[in-house]
Amino acid sequence: MAAYRAFLERYVRLMEAMAEGERDQFAALVSYDHQRIDRAVSGQQAMNMQLEQLEAQRETAQREAGLAGMTLPEIIEHAPEAEREDYAQLCLRLEQAIDQLRYYNRQCVTFAEEGLQSLGADRITRAAPYRSDGRRPDAGGGSLFETKI
Repeated sequence: MAAYRAFLERYVRLMEAMAEGERDQFAALVSYDHQRIDRAVSGQQAMNMQLEQLEAQRETAQREAGLAGMTLPEIIEHAPEAEREDYAQLCLRLEQAIDQLRYYNRQCVTFAEEGLQSLGADRITRAAPYRSDGRRPDAGGGSLFETKI
């Protein structure tokens, strides 16, 4: 169980770093500094890959600790009495990091959508140039395959 707790601490630290990175990404977006935005996005992409790897390791670590399929509240209940408070604190930190991540992610999306609206890009429709039957939706004429070249 101690090995799982050590792993969970690493997992929580990564989630906290991701929340901080998402905050930095939002700050970069509102700064309109393209280099800063690129650095922030690249950093988040790297952390996303780390999270994917850690998530796979989490499942293995949970299984090895005899906690397979359990949620964090269930793990807390299953933990030895002396460790429950530590697990509860990790759970709280994880929830806070996830909440911050969601908050800043919504801020980034809202900012980007508002920017697109101000440019009029929200009114652009992206219709396919041809329907499934090979005909252009805006042309009453023949199929793509009937066009003479």
